[in-house]
Amino acid sequence: MRRRRATWTVFAACVVIAAALLAWITVSIVRLEAREARAQARADHEAAVGTALWQMDGWLLPLLAEEAQRPPADYVAFRSLPDAYTNLYGKLSPGAVMTPSPLLTWRSDLFPLHFQVDDDGTVTSPQVPLGTALDVAQSQAPPSQIEGKRALLQRMSALLTPKRLSVGCSAGVAALPERQIAVPGSFLDNYEQRAKVTGPARNVWNAQNVAESAPQGSAAVGTPLVPMWLDDPAGGDCLVFVRRVQFGDRAVFQGVLADWPTVAAGLLAAITDPEVREGARLVRVDHPDAADRSRMLTVVPAALLTQPPSCALPAWSPARSLLAAAWGALVLGSLAALLTLRATLRFADRRARFASAVTHELRTPLTTFRMYSEMLAKDMVTDEARRRHYLATLHAESDRLARLVENVLGYARIEEGRFTARVEPVDLAALIARVRPVLARRAAEAGADLTVDLRNGDARVEVDCDAVGQILFNLVDNACKYGKPPFVLTARTAGKAVELTVADHGPGIPRRYRTRIFTAFDRGSRPIGDNEVPGVGLGLALARGLARDLGGDLVLDEDAPGARFVVTLPPASR
Repeated sequence: MRRRRATWTVFAACVVIAAALLAWITVSIVRLEAREARAQARADHEAAVGTALWQMDGWLLPLLAEEAQRPPADYVAFRSLPDAYTNLYGKLSPGAVMTPSPLLTWRSDLFPLHFQVDDDGTVTSPQVPLGTALDVAQSQAPPSQIEGKRALLQRMSALLTPKRLSVGCSAGVAALPERQIAVPGSFLDNYEQRAKVTGPARNVWNAQNVAESAPQGSAAVGTPLVPMWLDDPAGGDCLVFVRRVQFGDRAVFQGVLADWPTVAAGLLAAITDPEVREGARLVRVDHPDAADRSRMLTVVPAALLTQPPSCALPAWSPARSLLAAAWGALVLGSLAALLTLRATLRFADRRARFASAVTHELRTPLTTFRMYSEMLAKDMVTDEARRRHYLATLHAESDRLARLVENVLGYARIEEGRFTARVEPVDLAALIARVRPVLARRAAEAGADLTVDLRNGDARVEVDCDAVGQILFNLVDNACKYGKPPFVLTARTAGKAVELTVADHGPGIPRRYRTRIFTAFDRGSRPIGDNEVPGVGLGLALARGLARDLGGDLVLDEDAPGARFVVTLPPASR
Protein backbone atom coordinates (compact mmCIF):
# COMPACT_ATOMS: atom_id res chain seq x y z
CA MET A 1 0.00 0.00 0.00
CA ARG A 2 2.83 2.37 0.82
CA ARG A 3 4.52 1.66 -2.51
CA ARG A 4 1.20 2.20 -4.32
CA ARG A 5 0.69 5.53 -2.59
CA ALA A 6 4.25 6.60 -3.46
CA THR A 7 3.67 5.68 -7.11
CA TRP A 8 0.54 7.79 -7.32
CA THR A 9 2.29 10.66 -5.53
CA VAL A 10 5.16 10.65 -8.04
CA PHE A 11 2.71 10.50 -10.96
CA ALA A 12 0.64 13.39 -9.57
CA ALA A 13 3.80 15.44 -8.98
CA CYS A 14 4.95 14.87 -12.57
CA VAL A 15 1.55 15.89 -13.95
CA VAL A 16 1.46 19.00 -11.75
CA ILE A 17 4.99 20.01 -12.79
CA ALA A 18 4.21 19.49 -16.48
CA ALA A 19 0.95 21.43 -16.17
CA ALA A 20 2.66 24.25 -14.26
CA LEU A 21 5.41 24.49 -16.88
CA LEU A 22 2.90 24.52 -19.73
CA ALA A 23 0.78 27.08 -17.86
CA TRP A 24 3.83 29.32 -17.50
CA ILE A 25 4.57 28.95 -21.21
CA THR A 26 0.93 29.67 -22.02
CA VAL A 27 0.82 32.81 -19.87
CA SER A 28 4.13 34.02 -21.35
CA ILE A 29 2.98 33.51 -24.93
CA VAL A 30 -0.40 35.12 -24.29
CA ARG A 31 1.33 38.09 -22.66
CA LEU A 32 3.72 38.39 -25.60
CA GLU A 33 0.79 38.26 -27.99
CA ALA A 34 -1.04 40.91 -25.97
CA ARG A 35 2.07 43.09 -25.85
CA GLU A 36 2.58 42.71 -29.58
CA ALA A 37 -1.08 43.46 -30.25
CA ARG A 38 -0.90 46.58 -28.07
CA ALA A 39 2.28 47.72 -29.79
CA GLN A 40 0.73 47.16 -33.20
CA ALA A 41 -2.44 48.97 -32.11
CA ARG A 42 -0.35 51.90 -30.84
CA ALA A 43 1.66 52.01 -34.05
CA ASP A 44 -1.50 51.95 -36.17
CA HIS A 45 -3.06 54.57 -33.92
CA GLU A 46 -0.03 56.84 -34.15
CA ALA A 47 -0.06 56.48 -37.93
CA ALA A 48 -3.74 57.38 -37.94
CA VAL A 49 -3.03 60.35 -35.63
CA GLY A 50 -0.29 61.52 -38.03
CA THR A 51 -2.78 61.36 -40.89
CA ALA A 52 -5.32 63.23 -38.78
CA LEU A 53 -2.78 66.00 -38.02
CA TRP A 54 -2.00 66.28 -41.72
CA GLN A 55 -5.73 66.54 -42.51
CA MET A 56 -6.26 69.23 -39.88
CA ASP A 57 -3.25 71.22 -41.07
CA GLY A 58 -4.50 70.83 -44.62
CA TRP A 59 -7.89 72.24 -43.64
CA LEU A 60 -6.50 75.32 -41.84
CA LEU A 61 -3.47 76.04 -44.03
CA PRO A 62 -5.38 77.70 -46.94
CA LEU A 63 -7.29 79.92 -44.52
CA LEU A 64 -4.09 81.07 -42.80
CA ALA A 65 -2.38 81.48 -46.15
CA GLU A 66 -5.10 83.92 -47.13
CA GLU A 67 -4.53 85.87 -43.92
CA ALA A 68 -0.76 85.73 -44.31
CA GLN A 69 -0.99 87.21 -47.81
CA ARG A 70 -3.20 90.08 -46.69
CA PRO A 71 -1.46 93.49 -47.34
CA PRO A 72 -0.73 95.67 -44.32
CA ALA A 73 -2.92 98.45 -45.82
CA ASP A 74 -6.00 96.23 -45.33
CA TYR A 75 -5.76 96.81 -41.56
CA VAL A 76 -6.99 100.42 -42.03
CA ALA A 77 -10.73 100.94 -42.51
CA PHE A 78 -10.24 103.42 -45.41
CA ARG A 79 -6.99 103.97 -47.26
CA SER A 80 -6.02 106.59 -49.86
CA LEU A 81 -5.09 105.68 -53.38
CA PRO A 82 -1.79 107.13 -54.52
CA ASP A 83 -2.92 107.34 -58.17
CA ALA A 84 -6.56 108.26 -58.88
CA TYR A 85 -8.28 109.73 -62.00
CA THR A 86 -11.65 111.16 -62.84
CA ASN A 87 -13.94 109.66 -65.49
CA LEU A 88 -12.39 112.16 -67.87
CA TYR A 89 -8.98 110.80 -66.93
CA GLY A 90 -8.07 113.87 -64.96
CA LYS A 91 -5.52 113.04 -62.32
CA LEU A 92 -6.51 113.72 -58.78
CA SER A 93 -4.15 114.77 -56.06
CA PRO A 94 -2.79 112.00 -53.78
CA GLY A 95 -5.18 111.30 -50.88
CA ALA A 96 -8.18 112.80 -52.62
CA VAL A 97 -9.75 109.35 -53.14
CA MET A 98 -10.29 106.86 -50.29
CA THR A 99 -11.14 103.19 -50.77
CA PRO A 100 -12.59 100.89 -48.05
CA SER A 101 -10.59 97.97 -46.73
CA PRO A 102 -11.84 94.49 -47.69
CA LEU A 103 -11.93 93.76 -43.97
CA LEU A 104 -14.54 96.46 -43.34
CA THR A 105 -17.40 94.14 -44.27
CA TRP A 106 -15.54 90.90 -43.50
CA ARG A 107 -17.59 88.26 -41.78
CA SER A 108 -16.15 84.94 -40.64
CA ASP A 109 -17.03 82.48 -37.88
CA LEU A 110 -13.39 81.40 -37.67
CA PHE A 111 -11.74 84.84 -37.65
CA PRO A 112 -14.22 87.34 -36.13
CA LEU A 113 -11.80 90.30 -35.68
CA HIS A 114 -8.72 91.82 -37.34
CA PHE A 115 -6.66 94.28 -35.34
CA GLN A 116 -3.60 96.51 -35.46
CA VAL A 117 -1.57 97.60 -32.44
CA ASP A 118 0.72 100.64 -32.67
CA ASP A 119 3.95 100.87 -30.71
CA ASP A 120 2.25 103.28 -28.31
CA GLY A 121 -0.38 100.64 -27.44
CA THR A 122 -3.26 101.98 -29.51
CA VAL A 123 -5.48 99.13 -30.65
CA THR A 124 -7.58 99.65 -33.79
CA SER A 125 -9.47 97.47 -36.19
CA PRO A 126 -10.46 97.98 -39.84
CA GLN A 127 -13.82 96.51 -38.86
CA VAL A 128 -14.42 99.20 -36.20
CA PRO A 129 -14.02 102.61 -37.95
CA LEU A 130 -14.04 105.87 -36.02
CA GLY A 131 -15.35 109.37 -36.67
CA THR A 132 -16.54 110.23 -40.17
CA ALA A 133 -15.37 106.86 -41.39
CA LEU A 134 -17.97 105.29 -39.11
CA ASP A 135 -20.80 107.11 -40.88
CA VAL A 136 -19.58 105.86 -44.23
CA ALA A 137 -18.98 102.36 -42.91
CA GLN A 138 -22.55 102.08 -41.61
CA SER A 139 -23.79 102.40 -45.16
CA GLN A 140 -21.80 99.30 -46.13
CA ALA A 141 -21.90 97.14 -42.99
CA PRO A 142 -24.84 96.59 -40.61
CA PRO A 143 -24.52 98.73 -37.46
CA SER A 144 -25.10 95.66 -35.29
CA GLN A 145 -22.08 94.00 -36.89
CA ILE A 146 -19.92 97.05 -36.24
CA GLU A 147 -21.10 97.27 -32.63
CA GLY A 148 -20.40 93.57 -32.07
CA LYS A 149 -16.88 94.03 -33.43
CA ARG A 150 -16.43 97.12 -31.23
CA ALA A 151 -17.36 95.17 -28.07
CA LEU A 152 -14.99 92.40 -29.05
CA LEU A 153 -12.21 94.90 -29.70
CA GLN A 154 -12.74 96.55 -26.31
CA ARG A 155 -12.49 93.15 -24.59
CA MET A 156 -9.30 92.31 -26.48
CA SER A 157 -7.62 95.70 -26.00
CA ALA A 158 -6.41 94.79 -22.54
CA LEU A 159 -4.72 91.67 -23.89
CA LEU A 160 -3.14 93.16 -27.02
CA THR A 161 -0.24 95.05 -25.48
CA PRO A 162 2.90 95.80 -27.54
CA LYS A 163 5.14 94.07 -25.00
CA ARG A 164 3.13 90.86 -24.96
CA LEU A 165 2.82 90.83 -28.74
CA SER A 166 6.54 91.52 -29.15
CA VAL A 167 7.49 88.63 -26.89
CA GLY A 168 5.03 86.32 -28.63
CA CYS A 169 6.23 87.29 -32.11
CA SER A 170 9.85 86.79 -31.14
CA ALA A 171 9.16 83.36 -29.67
CA GLY A 172 7.05 82.34 -32.67
CA VAL A 173 9.59 83.52 -35.21
CA ALA A 174 12.39 81.77 -33.32
CA ALA A 175 10.54 78.48 -33.78
CA LEU A 176 10.40 78.93 -37.56
CA PRO A 177 13.21 78.17 -40.02
CA GLU A 178 12.96 81.63 -41.57
CA ARG A 179 13.06 84.32 -38.95
CA GLN A 180 12.52 87.57 -40.79
CA ILE A 181 11.52 88.57 -44.30
CA ALA A 182 12.10 91.94 -45.98
CA VAL A 183 9.88 92.66 -48.98
CA PRO A 184 10.66 95.79 -50.98
CA GLY A 185 8.17 97.95 -52.74
CA SER A 186 4.94 96.36 -53.74
CA PHE A 187 2.83 93.35 -52.80
CA LEU A 188 4.03 90.13 -54.43
CA ASP A 189 0.91 88.56 -55.86
CA ASN A 190 2.60 86.03 -58.08
CA TYR A 191 2.35 82.58 -56.49
CA GLU A 192 5.78 81.39 -57.64
CA GLN A 193 7.43 84.56 -56.31
CA ARG A 194 5.52 84.15 -53.03
CA ALA A 195 6.70 80.59 -52.72
CA LYS A 196 10.30 81.71 -53.06
CA VAL A 197 9.84 84.14 -50.21
CA THR A 198 7.63 82.09 -47.88
CA GLY A 199 9.55 78.85 -48.22
CA PRO A 200 7.81 75.49 -47.63
CA ALA A 201 4.09 75.20 -47.08
CA ARG A 202 4.78 74.41 -43.43
CA ASN A 203 5.54 78.13 -42.86
CA VAL A 204 2.65 79.48 -44.92
CA TRP A 205 2.14 82.35 -42.50
CA ASN A 206 5.52 83.87 -43.53
CA ALA A 207 3.57 86.99 -44.30
CA GLN A 208 4.23 89.13 -47.37
CA ASN A 209 4.60 92.69 -46.33
CA VAL A 210 3.42 95.44 -48.57
CA ALA A 211 4.65 98.95 -48.77
CA GLU A 212 1.42 100.40 -50.12
CA SER A 213 0.70 102.15 -46.82
CA ALA A 214 4.27 103.29 -46.38
CA PRO A 215 5.77 106.45 -47.86
CA GLN A 216 6.89 106.16 -51.43
CA GLY A 217 10.31 104.61 -51.73
CA SER A 218 10.30 103.08 -48.26
CA ALA A 219 10.22 99.36 -47.54
CA ALA A 220 7.96 97.37 -45.22
CA VAL A 221 9.91 94.82 -43.15
CA GLY A 222 7.78 92.20 -41.41
CA THR A 223 7.83 88.96 -39.54
CA PRO A 224 5.88 85.83 -40.43
CA LEU A 225 2.33 85.48 -39.15
CA VAL A 226 2.77 83.46 -35.96
CA PRO A 227 0.16 81.95 -33.60
CA MET A 228 -0.02 83.12 -30.01
CA TRP A 229 -2.09 82.16 -26.98
CA LEU A 230 -3.53 84.89 -24.75
CA ASP A 231 -5.28 84.51 -21.43
CA ASP A 232 -8.84 85.75 -21.87
CA PRO A 233 -10.15 87.31 -18.64
CA ALA A 234 -13.64 86.13 -19.60
CA GLY A 235 -12.41 82.56 -19.51
CA GLY A 236 -11.39 80.17 -22.19
CA ASP A 237 -8.46 80.06 -24.57
CA CYS A 238 -7.80 83.04 -26.80
CA LEU A 239 -5.81 82.39 -30.00
CA VAL A 240 -4.45 85.15 -32.23
CA PHE A 241 -2.20 85.17 -35.27
CA VAL A 242 0.14 88.19 -35.22
CA ARG A 243 2.89 89.65 -37.37
CA ARG A 244 5.17 92.61 -36.75
CA VAL A 245 5.44 95.16 -39.58
CA GLN A 246 8.13 97.85 -39.58
CA PHE A 247 7.62 101.02 -41.69
CA GLY A 248 10.89 102.87 -41.23
CA ASP A 249 10.87 104.08 -37.64
CA ARG A 250 7.27 103.03 -37.11
CA ALA A 251 6.44 99.48 -35.94
CA VAL A 252 2.96 97.99 -35.68
CA PHE A 253 1.51 94.58 -34.89
CA GLN A 254 -1.16 93.28 -37.23
CA GLY A 255 -3.16 90.17 -36.59
CA VAL A 256 -6.41 88.30 -36.53
CA LEU A 257 -8.38 86.85 -33.64
CA ALA A 258 -9.43 83.21 -34.05
CA ASP A 259 -12.58 81.82 -32.44
CA TRP A 260 -10.82 78.84 -30.91
CA PRO A 261 -13.89 76.65 -30.18
CA THR A 262 -15.04 77.07 -33.80
CA VAL A 263 -11.54 76.52 -35.17
CA ALA A 264 -11.05 73.46 -32.98
CA ALA A 265 -14.41 72.04 -34.09
CA GLY A 266 -13.47 72.58 -37.74
CA LEU A 267 -10.08 70.97 -37.23
CA LEU A 268 -11.58 67.91 -35.58
CA ALA A 269 -14.26 67.66 -38.26
CA ALA A 270 -11.50 67.43 -40.89
CA ILE A 271 -10.42 64.07 -39.43
CA THR A 272 -11.80 61.25 -41.58
CA ASP A 273 -10.86 58.36 -39.31
CA PRO A 274 -13.81 57.80 -36.94
CA GLU A 275 -11.67 55.92 -34.40
CA VAL A 276 -9.33 58.91 -34.05
CA ARG A 277 -12.12 61.48 -34.16
CA GLU A 278 -14.15 59.68 -31.47
CA GLY A 279 -13.35 61.38 -28.17
CA ALA A 280 -10.50 63.47 -29.66
CA ARG A 281 -9.84 66.99 -28.42
CA LEU A 282 -7.35 69.80 -28.96
CA VAL A 283 -5.51 71.45 -26.07
CA ARG A 284 -3.35 74.55 -26.13
CA VAL A 285 0.39 74.23 -25.80
CA ASP A 286 2.11 77.23 -24.24
CA HIS A 287 5.63 75.88 -24.60
CA PRO A 288 5.97 74.10 -27.94
CA ASP A 289 9.64 73.33 -27.36
CA ALA A 290 8.80 71.11 -24.39
CA ALA A 291 5.74 69.49 -25.97
CA ASP A 292 5.49 66.19 -27.76
CA ARG A 293 5.95 67.10 -31.42
CA SER A 294 4.30 63.89 -32.59
CA ARG A 295 0.91 65.21 -31.44
CA MET A 296 1.44 68.89 -32.30
CA LEU A 297 -0.32 70.69 -35.13
CA THR A 298 1.93 72.60 -37.51
CA VAL A 299 -0.27 75.66 -37.92
CA VAL A 300 -1.50 76.02 -34.32
CA PRO A 301 0.35 75.56 -31.00
CA ALA A 302 -2.09 72.86 -29.97
CA ALA A 303 -1.81 69.14 -29.41
CA LEU A 304 -4.26 66.45 -30.44
CA LEU A 305 -5.33 64.22 -27.58
CA THR A 306 -7.09 60.99 -28.44
CA GLN A 307 -8.52 58.08 -26.57
CA PRO A 308 -6.17 55.13 -26.05
CA PRO A 309 -6.35 52.72 -28.95
CA SER A 310 -8.55 49.70 -28.44
CA CYS A 311 -6.55 46.50 -28.47
CA ALA A 312 -8.59 43.43 -29.33
CA LEU A 313 -6.61 40.20 -29.16
CA PRO A 314 -7.18 37.88 -32.09
CA ALA A 315 -9.69 35.12 -31.46
CA TRP A 316 -7.21 32.57 -32.77
CA SER A 317 -3.58 32.55 -33.81
CA PRO A 318 -0.89 30.00 -34.71
CA ALA A 319 0.62 30.35 -31.24
CA ARG A 320 -2.73 29.65 -29.61
CA SER A 321 -3.22 26.67 -31.90
CA LEU A 322 0.12 25.29 -30.73
CA LEU A 323 -0.82 25.95 -27.11
CA ALA A 324 -4.16 24.21 -27.55
CA ALA A 325 -2.39 21.26 -29.17
CA ALA A 326 0.14 21.20 -26.31
CA TRP A 327 -2.62 21.24 -23.68
CA GLY A 328 -4.50 18.54 -25.55
CA ALA A 329 -1.35 16.44 -25.75
CA LEU A 330 -0.73 16.96 -22.03
CA VAL A 331 -4.29 15.98 -21.12
CA LEU A 332 -4.32 12.96 -23.41
CA GLY A 333 -0.82 11.95 -22.34
CA SER A 334 -1.71 12.30 -18.67
CA LEU A 335 -4.91 10.33 -19.21
CA ALA A 336 -3.05 7.61 -21.09
CA ALA A 337 -0.37 7.50 -18.41
CA LEU A 338 -3.07 7.42 -15.72
CA LEU A 339 -4.88 4.51 -17.36
CA THR A 340 -1.61 2.69 -17.99
CA LEU A 341 -0.40 3.22 -14.45
CA ARG A 342 -3.79 2.23 -13.07
CA ALA A 343 -3.83 -0.94 -15.16
CA THR A 344 -0.25 -1.72 -14.17
CA LEU A 345 -0.99 -1.26 -10.48
CA ARG A 346 -4.17 -3.29 -10.76
CA PHE A 347 -2.26 -6.02 -12.56
CA ALA A 348 0.43 -5.94 -9.90
CA ASP A 349 -2.23 -6.01 -7.19
CA ARG A 350 -4.02 -8.91 -8.86
CA ARG A 351 -0.76 -10.76 -9.30
CA ALA A 352 0.05 -10.24 -5.63
CA ARG A 353 -3.42 -11.37 -4.58
CA PHE A 354 -3.22 -14.33 -6.94
CA ALA A 355 0.14 -15.39 -5.54
CA SER A 356 -1.07 -14.98 -1.97
CA ALA A 357 -4.39 -16.74 -2.53
CA VAL A 358 -3.07 -19.65 -4.57
CA THR A 359 -0.12 -20.13 -2.26
CA HIS A 360 -2.41 -20.34 0.76
CA GLU A 361 -4.93 -22.56 -0.98
CA LEU A 362 -2.17 -24.93 -2.11
CA ARG A 363 -0.37 -25.01 1.21
CA THR A 364 -3.30 -26.44 3.23
CA PRO A 365 -4.10 -29.48 1.01
CA LEU A 366 -0.42 -30.12 0.32
CA THR A 367 0.28 -30.19 4.03
CA THR A 368 -2.59 -32.62 4.51
CA PHE A 369 -1.37 -34.74 1.60
CA ARG A 370 2.17 -34.88 2.95
CA MET A 371 1.20 -35.72 6.49
CA TYR A 372 -1.51 -38.33 5.71
CA SER A 373 0.42 -39.98 2.88
CA GLU A 374 3.51 -40.27 5.10
CA MET A 375 1.50 -41.79 7.92
CA LEU A 376 -0.15 -44.27 5.56
CA ALA A 377 3.09 -45.14 3.80
CA LYS A 378 4.82 -45.99 7.09
CA ASP A 379 1.88 -48.00 8.40
CA MET A 380 1.50 -45.61 11.28
CA VAL A 381 -2.29 -45.91 11.07
CA THR A 382 -3.38 -49.44 12.01
CA ASP A 383 -7.03 -48.73 12.65
CA GLU A 384 -9.02 -49.51 9.50
CA ALA A 385 -11.63 -46.81 10.20
CA ARG A 386 -8.96 -44.17 10.55
CA ARG A 387 -7.27 -45.39 7.36
CA ARG A 388 -10.53 -45.02 5.45
CA HIS A 389 -11.02 -41.53 6.97
CA TYR A 390 -7.52 -40.46 5.91
CA LEU A 391 -8.07 -41.83 2.41
CA ALA A 392 -11.40 -39.97 2.14
CA THR A 393 -9.69 -36.80 3.30
CA LEU A 394 -6.98 -37.22 0.67
CA HIS A 395 -9.65 -37.75 -1.99
CA ALA A 396 -11.54 -34.61 -0.92
CA GLU A 397 -8.35 -32.53 -0.89
CA SER A 398 -7.45 -33.83 -4.35
CA ASP A 399 -10.89 -32.73 -5.61
CA ARG A 400 -10.31 -29.36 -3.99
CA LEU A 401 -6.93 -29.03 -5.69
CA ALA A 402 -8.41 -30.14 -9.01
CA ARG A 403 -11.14 -27.49 -8.81
CA LEU A 404 -8.60 -24.85 -7.84
CA VAL A 405 -6.31 -25.72 -10.73
CA GLU A 406 -9.26 -25.90 -13.13
CA ASN A 407 -10.52 -22.48 -12.04
CA VAL A 408 -7.07 -20.90 -12.35
CA LEU A 409 -6.47 -22.43 -15.77
CA GLY A 410 -9.97 -21.52 -16.97
CA TYR A 411 -9.60 -17.92 -15.84
CA ALA A 412 -6.16 -17.72 -17.46
CA ARG A 413 -7.60 -18.98 -20.76
CA ILE A 414 -10.38 -16.40 -20.62
CA GLU A 415 -8.00 -13.53 -19.78
CA GLU A 416 -5.66 -14.49 -22.61
CA GLY A 417 -8.52 -15.09 -25.06
CA ARG A 418 -7.65 -18.77 -25.48
CA PHE A 419 -10.99 -20.15 -24.33
CA THR A 420 -12.74 -22.08 -27.13
CA ALA A 421 -16.30 -23.14 -26.41
CA ARG A 422 -17.52 -26.42 -27.87
CA VAL A 423 -21.01 -25.15 -28.61
CA GLU A 424 -23.78 -27.62 -29.37
CA PRO A 425 -27.58 -27.39 -29.40
CA VAL A 426 -29.18 -29.18 -26.47
CA ASP A 427 -32.53 -29.31 -24.73
CA LEU A 428 -32.75 -27.43 -21.46
CA ALA A 429 -33.93 -30.56 -19.67
CA ALA A 430 -30.99 -32.59 -20.99
CA LEU A 431 -28.57 -29.85 -19.93
CA ILE A 432 -29.91 -29.79 -16.38
CA ALA A 433 -29.89 -33.60 -16.18
CA ARG A 434 -26.25 -33.59 -17.23
CA VAL A 435 -25.00 -31.14 -14.59
CA ARG A 436 -27.44 -31.98 -11.76
CA PRO A 437 -25.52 -34.90 -10.16
CA VAL A 438 -22.34 -32.89 -9.62
CA LEU A 439 -24.29 -29.95 -8.19
CA ALA A 440 -26.32 -32.21 -5.89
CA ARG A 441 -23.16 -33.88 -4.62
CA ARG A 442 -21.62 -30.46 -3.79
CA ALA A 443 -24.77 -29.46 -1.90
CA ALA A 444 -24.72 -32.78 -0.05
CA GLU A 445 -21.15 -32.07 1.06
CA ALA A 446 -22.51 -28.94 2.72
CA GLY A 447 -25.27 -30.98 4.40
CA ALA A 448 -28.10 -29.69 2.25
CA ASP A 449 -30.26 -30.64 -0.72
CA LEU A 450 -30.40 -28.93 -4.09
CA THR A 451 -33.90 -28.21 -5.35
CA VAL A 452 -34.26 -28.06 -9.13
CA ASP A 453 -37.18 -26.13 -10.63
CA LEU A 454 -37.28 -26.92 -14.35
CA ARG A 455 -39.68 -25.00 -16.56
CA ASN A 456 -39.95 -25.18 -20.34
CA GLY A 457 -37.65 -28.17 -20.43
CA ASP A 458 -38.12 -28.55 -24.15
CA ALA A 459 -36.47 -25.20 -24.82
CA ARG A 460 -33.25 -25.55 -26.71
CA VAL A 461 -30.01 -23.71 -26.09
CA GLU A 462 -26.76 -23.63 -28.01
CA VAL A 463 -24.00 -23.79 -25.38
CA ASP A 464 -20.89 -25.57 -24.17
CA CYS A 465 -22.30 -27.99 -21.60
CA ASP A 466 -19.01 -28.30 -19.71
CA ALA A 467 -18.73 -24.52 -19.44
CA VAL A 468 -22.31 -24.24 -18.21
CA GLY A 469 -21.60 -27.02 -15.71
CA GLN A 470 -18.57 -25.14 -14.40
CA ILE A 471 -20.60 -21.90 -14.13
CA LEU A 472 -23.37 -23.58 -12.14
CA PHE A 473 -20.89 -25.51 -9.99
CA ASN A 474 -19.13 -22.28 -8.98
CA LEU A 475 -22.47 -20.67 -8.13
CA VAL A 476 -23.60 -23.65 -6.04
CA ASP A 477 -20.16 -23.84 -4.41
CA ASN A 478 -20.46 -20.16 -3.40
CA ALA A 479 -23.96 -20.80 -2.04
CA CYS A 480 -22.64 -23.70 0.04
CA LYS A 481 -19.75 -21.57 1.40
CA TYR A 482 -21.56 -18.34 2.19
CA GLY A 483 -25.30 -19.01 2.05
CA LYS A 484 -27.87 -21.12 3.88
CA PRO A 485 -30.15 -23.84 2.53
CA PRO A 486 -32.39 -24.48 0.84
CA PHE A 487 -30.45 -24.11 -2.41
CA VAL A 488 -32.63 -23.75 -5.50
CA LEU A 489 -31.67 -24.10 -9.18
CA THR A 490 -34.29 -22.70 -11.51
CA ALA A 491 -34.24 -23.16 -15.29
CA ARG A 492 -36.76 -21.35 -17.45
CA THR A 493 -37.16 -19.31 -20.61
CA ALA A 494 -37.29 -15.50 -20.52
CA GLY A 495 -38.37 -14.19 -23.89
CA LYS A 496 -36.03 -15.69 -26.47
CA ALA A 497 -33.25 -16.32 -23.92
CA VAL A 498 -32.89 -18.99 -21.25
CA GLU A 499 -32.28 -18.11 -17.60
CA LEU A 500 -30.56 -20.37 -15.05
CA THR A 501 -30.90 -19.09 -11.49
CA VAL A 502 -29.03 -20.29 -8.38
CA ALA A 503 -30.43 -18.93 -5.11
CA ASP A 504 -29.87 -19.48 -1.41
CA HIS A 505 -31.55 -18.15 1.69
CA GLY A 506 -28.53 -16.75 3.50
CA PRO A 507 -27.77 -13.18 4.59
CA GLY A 508 -27.06 -12.12 1.02
CA ILE A 509 -24.27 -9.87 -0.19
CA PRO A 510 -23.80 -6.49 1.52
CA ARG A 511 -24.39 -3.54 -0.78
CA ARG A 512 -20.84 -2.24 -0.44
CA TYR A 513 -19.43 -5.51 -1.80
CA ARG A 514 -21.81 -6.00 -4.73
CA THR A 515 -19.57 -4.19 -7.22
CA ARG A 516 -16.50 -6.17 -6.16
CA ILE A 517 -17.69 -9.78 -6.12
CA PHE A 518 -17.08 -10.29 -9.85
CA THR A 519 -13.46 -9.05 -9.58
CA ALA A 520 -10.85 -11.78 -9.72
CA PHE A 521 -9.20 -12.67 -6.39
CA ASP A 522 -11.59 -10.37 -4.51
CA ARG A 523 -13.55 -12.22 -1.84
CA GLY A 524 -15.52 -9.25 -0.60
CA SER A 525 -15.63 -9.23 3.18
CA ARG A 526 -13.55 -12.43 3.35
CA PRO A 527 -9.80 -11.75 3.41
CA ILE A 528 -7.41 -13.87 1.39
CA GLY A 529 -6.14 -16.72 3.53
CA ASP A 530 -9.35 -17.13 5.51
CA ASN A 531 -9.18 -20.73 6.75
CA GLU A 532 -12.84 -20.82 7.74
CA VAL A 533 -14.08 -20.50 4.16
CA PRO A 534 -11.50 -21.70 1.64
CA GLY A 535 -11.20 -20.10 -1.78
CA VAL A 536 -9.15 -17.69 -3.89
CA GLY A 537 -11.92 -15.41 -5.19
CA LEU A 538 -12.03 -16.74 -8.77
CA GLY A 539 -15.43 -18.51 -8.85
CA LEU A 540 -17.71 -15.62 -9.79
CA ALA A 541 -15.10 -13.94 -12.06
CA LEU A 542 -14.64 -17.20 -13.96
CA ALA A 543 -18.38 -17.85 -14.13
CA ARG A 544 -19.15 -14.41 -15.57
CA GLY A 545 -16.29 -14.72 -18.08
CA LEU A 546 -17.55 -18.10 -19.29
CA ALA A 547 -21.14 -16.83 -19.53
CA ARG A 548 -20.13 -13.86 -21.62
CA ASP A 549 -17.92 -15.95 -23.88
CA LEU A 550 -21.01 -18.13 -24.53
CA GLY A 551 -22.95 -15.04 -25.60
CA GLY A 552 -24.83 -14.59 -22.35
CA ASP A 553 -24.19 -12.95 -19.00
CA LEU A 554 -24.12 -13.46 -15.25
CA VAL A 555 -25.65 -10.88 -12.90
CA LEU A 556 -26.69 -10.55 -9.27
CA ASP A 557 -30.38 -10.04 -8.58
CA GLU A 558 -30.12 -7.30 -5.96
CA ASP A 559 -33.83 -7.30 -5.11
CA ALA A 560 -34.03 -10.97 -4.12
CA PRO A 561 -33.59 -12.16 -0.52
CA GLY A 562 -30.32 -13.95 0.09
CA ALA A 563 -27.95 -14.30 -2.83
CA ARG A 564 -29.57 -14.92 -6.21
CA PHE A 565 -27.43 -15.17 -9.36
CA VAL A 566 -29.00 -15.22 -12.84
CA VAL A 567 -27.21 -16.77 -15.84
CA THR A 568 -28.57 -15.76 -19.24
CA LEU A 569 -27.89 -18.12 -22.18
CA PRO A 570 -28.64 -17.53 -25.85
CA PRO A 571 -31.28 -19.75 -27.51
CA ALA A 572 -30.39 -22.27 -30.21
CA SER A 573 -30.69 -21.02 -33.77
CA ARG A 574 -33.49 -22.70 -35.67
